[in-house]
Amino acid sequence: MTEERRLGLCAGTEDPSVDYLRLIDTNTPGPRYDVTPLFADYEAFSFLVEDLLEGFIGVEFDCVVGIDALGFILGTAVAMLS
Repeated sequence: MTEERRLGLCAGTEDPSVDYLRLIDTNTPGPRYDVTPLFADYEAFSFLVEDLLEGFIGVEFDCVVGIDALGFILGTAVAMLS
């Protein structure tokens, strides 16, 4: 991730493709949030996956495991890019 992109996230810009956390619907009943709006935005989802992988640069994976439905979606994206 570029420094400019990271600064955009920290600054809380109004552009949802930059600040992807704003796409998550927190106004839902129960203990879980609705993340499907994030999945509908290709660019925002790509940034999320890049952020997840950033801590593992240089690490080789034999497999990626995703637990529950959210893990299946994120795990598949991570596996395809790693």
